[in-house]
Amino acid sequence: MLAPNELPPLPCWQFTALIFVGLSSWLLVSGVFAAAAWAVKDAPEKNALFSHLDVAVQTANLVPAILVLLTPKGWVGRHSRHLTGLLLLLGTMAALWLLFAANFRTATASVGLLVGSAASGILGCTSMISFFPYAASFQNPLAVTALSTGVGACGVVAFLLSALSKTTPMLSDAQGYFGVVLFLQLLGCASFVALDRQGEKDILHPGAAELARPSTVEVARGTEPFAQTSASLEQGKSCTSGWLQGHIDAIRRTTLAPLIGIMLTAMLQYAMPGLLPYLCPKSADGKADAGTLFLLTAFWNASALPGRVLAGVFPLQNFCVANLVQALIMAAALVCSASHQAPPLLL
Repeated sequence: MLAPNELPPLPCWQFTALIFVGLSSWLLVSGVFAAAAWAVKDAPEKNALFSHLDVAVQTANLVPAILVLLTPKGWVGRHSRHLTGLLLLLGTMAALWLLFAANFRTATASVGLLVGSAASGILGCTSMISFFPYAASFQNPLAVTALSTGVGACGVVAFLLSALSKTTPMLSDAQGYFGVVLFLQLLGCASFVALDRQGEKDILHPGAAELARPSTVEVARGTEPFAQTSASLEQGKSCTSGWLQGHIDAIRRTTLAPLIGIMLTAMLQYAMPGLLPYLCPKSADGKADAGTLFLLTAFWNASALPGRVLAGVFPLQNFCVANLVQALIMAAALVCSASHQAPPLLL
């Protein structure tokens, strides 16, 4: 591994390209919730639409959990480039689906938004274990900074698009809104292709050399138990039952505190939108006031960037404090929604 003063400069175009790759991670999820603020008045689920979208996104956490817990040590890191490309392709397909089918509903469910939120959740959740190892394969720590900037900007971009929809006719419906989101997803794909074509001259692909930084997967897992599991696999435990049992035994011996902390953080963050309709004053028809719901959703989207800035300035050694604060906010929101009282500082 090169010393920091020996690292080559990261070209400006690569820095920008990695921002667009990072922007492709959670932009669709943020966009789905922003669109739900418009759709809730006509949705068959009514105010429960946000909760149903929450469930779809949260269920997507199973995909990265399976990849982290049931694959050999270092597998995700070695294949992060391929996973990143597949996820960006999935994001483009999900954006196309939302562009043409976001308003598709049955008598009981908003199928278009629910399917789109599930696909968007898979992209967002899984990107957290593949995008960062991919960025870490560059010979410069600024690559990870650029990617993180794009990830943090997802909510802000969704907020700006939602705000522009109030004054821009092109963005005033789902087709126009998700058309812009699709364009941004395509920019992420094009950026990835441009970076990939640069080849090994500027990028150390996982498996070709030591990664510039330890991957998220390595940190979450620990090393010794999974090294034992990989060794047992190499010694001939090829049958499915032996392979699965080896991983289960390793999981039991591994400290999974970071993984559990991240899981709780994501769960608490994306459980909040389900409460937003119940924190708004009711309109004449008994539904959540559309203007207030729009503002609450927009501010929830935009809160991601300052949260990432604070985490960068004050690095967290564990997730206890952050999760405790989120849990207290969640408890306060539950009390306000259950008592039908407006939360403090409601605009």
